[in-house]
Amino acid sequence: MSGDSTLRKNIMDKGIYPGLTLKVIKKNDDIIEILVNEKVINLTSHESKHIIIGNQNKSLTL
Repeated sequence: MSGDSTLRKNIMDKGIYPGLTLKVIKKNDDIIEILVNEKVINLTSHESKHIIIGNQNKSLTL
């Protein structure tokens, strides 16, 4: 995760933290909806830009 400490804390308070497996359910210009541990979480586009996801071969930004 990137961003200032307040933004990182807000994202983590929603249940997203490093090492987590997630699935993108829906994405539009303003909101991204993800499934995390059988829970649906909505992130703003601003929040999602600070989450970097990846695997052993590549990484992506939401």
